[in-house]
Amino acid sequence: MSVAREETASAERWRRTLLLNRELEDRVRQLGEAEELMRAVIDSLDARLVILGVDGVIMGANRHWDTLARQFGWSEAESGIGGDFFALLTQFGPALDGPVAAALTRALNGTPGDQAVKGPTVIGTRHEHVIFRVHPVLDHHTARAVVAIVDITSADRTRRQLDLITEEATLLAMVAQHTDHGVVITDPEGRIEWVNESFCTGTGYSRAEALGRLRGELMNIPGEPGPEVERFSADVAAGRDAEVQLPSLTKDGRLRWLHVQVKTIQRHGRPPQRVGIELDVTQLRQAEQQLAQANRLESIGQLAAGIAHEINTPVQFVADNTQFLADSFGHIMRVLNGDERVEDLDLDFLAAEIPDALAQTQEGLQRIALIVRAMKDFAHPGTGRAPADVNRAVDTTVQVCRNEWKYVAEVTLDLDPTVGLVPCYEGELKQALLNIVVNAAQAIGESPREPGALGHITVSTERGADSVTIEVRDDGPGITPEVQQRIFDPFFTTKPVGKGTGQGLSMAYASIVTKHGGSLRVDSTPGSGTTFTIELPVDPDAEA
Repeated sequence: MSVAREETASAERWRRTLLLNRELEDRVRQLGEAEELMRAVIDSLDARLVILGVDGVIMGANRHWDTLARQFGWSEAESGIGGDFFALLTQFGPALDGPVAAALTRALNGTPGDQAVKGPTVIGTRHEHVIFRVHPVLDHHTARAVVAIVDITSADRTRRQLDLITEEATLLAMVAQHTDHGVVITDPEGRIEWVNESFCTGTGYSRAEALGRLRGELMNIPGEPGPEVERFSADVAAGRDAEVQLPSLTKDGRLRWLHVQVKTIQRHGRPPQRVGIELDVTQLRQAEQQLAQANRLESIGQLAAGIAHEINTPVQFVADNTQFLADSFGHIMRVLNGDERVEDLDLDFLAAEIPDALAQTQEGLQRIALIVRAMKDFAHPGTGRAPADVNRAVDTTVQVCRNEWKYVAEVTLDLDPTVGLVPCYEGELKQALLNIVVNAAQAIGESPREPGALGHITVSTERGADSVTIEVRDDGPGITPEVQQRIFDPFFTTKPVGKGTGQGLSMAYASIVTKHGGSLRVDSTPGSGTTFTIELPVDPDAEA
């Protein structure tokens, strides 16, 4: 071989050597990068990871294991490379020590398959629920293992909460199934998807008959729906929570009154559903009506003596004047019959007194008619919500309770002539107003005044854009803030035992606010009198 060819071969070998060295360097660099990436991946795992060699000697670990070691207070010699993992297991507690050691022994003996052990432990000051996952690794016929310690405290808590929710859901389903209230679930169109036993018992429809049908179709509301029902239906259709009392006919035609509450529920991934709770309040409503009527009759009974006195006064002077006219007529007839002389008659006296007697008699009869008409109007229970003359209702009520206030106060009526007719439950409105006026008169009567001095009560009405206001103002002793907070509470009274039931103002509040959809307020300062304000909507059908 020539020198030139030898030099060429040598140069080729050198070039190949350089290429091989570069390739080795690249592979070493790539291995280093892969090792760094693997280390980063291992450190990023949300678990304490430790690699074990023969007999459980620690060969490596991630940063979460290092954090765990600091929490336990282990030294680098104990928890670092070369440390004995079995010696550390005892500090995890008896619930984990034995089972994990057994699983790890199987893995280091070459038994295939991952194994997991769960249990409670205390790491530092924190109670945890952890899972040890033992992964056997066979490296050149030598068994090693990778152990991952995962904190499952939150997951375990979530599972327990899920179990609790499941139990609660089961319990709620049982309660809904067996409660005395009717429960019905409908889709957005109002078609029934589920009913409980009480619904079926109350309506007379079986579950098979109810499912898939419109709830409104099974409601069977008699007559035309009132404004409350129409407003309720509009709220339900719009997905708003709604509540109403309404009449309903059962399958066999029996009339019931139901207190219905509807709430819309939205569950993820499902169309909204409406849950209706229906309480049969037929007996309660009848009792309320009887109580209201009894309250009116009781008020009339309490006022009867005063009304009798009010009637007795004009009756007395009507009787006296009638007797005078009868006597005078007798004298005149005897003169006409020739039994007496004209000179025996005091014609000037008769000419002056007879017209006065007739006028007083007419006035007395008008007063009696006014009292009787007021009593008749007040005692009438009404025919439901209907247009009523509010000013006349106020005047009637004040006349009926005249004997309650005339000895302690003067009453002034300031009635707005534009008030007109207002849809209301007239009987209940008059009862509420009576309770307030009598309450004002009693307050004035109990307050210290100069002998013969009268207090003052002003009852006024005013029509606004959306409501009619009725105010009852008195110059009595006023009401303390503490009493004002409870004045509309049922059975609350400041009167001595036997003098008051505490029902008057609470029933007034229930009627004006709950039934009429209006408001009843009290404004008072001790020593400066009290004002009760009633507001009634002039258009109860309007959308709130």
